[in-house]
This record gives sequence, C-alpha cells and structure tokens, in this order.
Amino acid sequence: MKIQIKNNNIHFNYLSKAFANITFDDRCAVIELIKVAPQFRGDKIGTNLLQTMIKYIQNNLKGVKEVTLSPLPLDPFGLKMEQLVSFYEKNNFKKVENPPIDKPYMMALSI
Repeated sequence: MKIQIKNNNIHFNYLSKAFANITFDDRCAVIELIKVAPQFRGDKIGTNLLQTMIKYIQNNLKGVKEVTLSPLPLDPFGLKMEQLVSFYEKNNFKKVENPPIDKPYMMALSI
C-alpha cells in the first residue's frame, strides 16, 4: 500500500489495483473516492482498502472523530447506488439524517 500525503489530502494506492482519496481537517475526514479496477472487483480489495483507510485515520489523524462520504456510482459496470450504500453499511457507516442538499446519500462513521 502506497500512501501519499499532501496538505490535507491523502492518496492511497493498493498495488495499482485500487486507489482512494481522503481530505481532512481537525475533526473530520472525507472519503472523496474509492475506485477498484474492474478486473479486481469482487476480491474484497475495496473492503480491505476501506478498512486500511479507517485504521490509518484512527492512528494518524488524532483529532478526527468522524469519517464521511457520499456514495456515487462511478461507472456503469461498478456497484449500483443500493449496492454502494449496502457496502458502506456493512462497514459500519450510517446514513446521515438531514444531509446537505448537495449530498443526499451522505454517510458517516464515528471513530
């Protein structure tokens, strides 16, 4: 796993099979993107990447108490919206009540 930090942005690269970006401030980390290459989907790489990201946040971003994200399907061959929401729910994210109007499917994880 390659991890690059620049300013308040963290980029994760999982053996060039998947990548992700996080932005953060003093209290919250936002998962901006998780993308698994099509030929590696279904191999638990997305789950492993997400869990690694959460552990990284817990161990290195001490003031951060919440991780948020807004699931959006990125391509027609990836997970559909319902599948994305289910994936994050299985990883302990909860739907945010009264989310911002521009992020209707916002989810959060308290850490």
